[in-house]
Amino acid sequence: MNQTSEQRPLRIATRASRLALWQAYYVADLLKSKSIDRPIEIVHITSEGDRDLTSPLSQFGGLGVFTREVQKAVLDDRADLAVHSLKDLPTEQAPGLQLAGIPERGPLYDVLIFPQDAEAVGNISDLPADARIGTGSLRRRAQLLNQRADLQMREVRGNVETRLKKLDAGEYDALCLAEAGMIRLELLAQRKSLLLAPPEVYPAVGQG
Repeated sequence: MNQTSEQRPLRIATRASRLALWQAYYVADLLKSKSIDRPIEIVHITSEGDRDLTSPLSQFGGLGVFTREVQKAVLDDRADLAVHSLKDLPTEQAPGLQLAGIPERGPLYDVLIFPQDAEAVGNISDLPADARIGTGSLRRRAQLLNQRADLQMREVRGNVETRLKKLDAGEYDALCLAEAGMIRLELLAQRKSLLLAPPEVYPAVGQG
């Protein structure tokens, strides 16, 4: 006998990184709290940005490098909904899809994360001359260089854990990451960090 729509699992598409999975399971728990009694299945999707971990994000061309293939899973009926970081979504929705819900916003600022053996830094001005900052974001690069033109902006790719390993291996003097992601992965309390807040550095629209 075919499963009815009530019996079939509600399929949530997401990237397979630890942070993306945290967000998908968070949404699943929210749905369960609203009396969604169907079983929920998490569908792992590998995005273009996940497959190519060497090219700078600015060279991919077009928008939605982390979202296109996750959304395609919904359009192809491999999933019923997709969970993204809002800051990664293009401003124009793909035809056939809608922005169905936005959970309560978490911490919205960026942070500089330092190597385990580094000394604490209290301000951007306290960074060493020509400090190497790892980030794949043009927004973060521009704002940090506006504060300190001597900073050396270095491309960094991979999930948060991979980036932290590169940081501790000496490839960078600091990483610029989203505070929310570090908190959700329970990594922020373990690291020396510097909160980047306005007017020095503004977060992305929808960050958090």
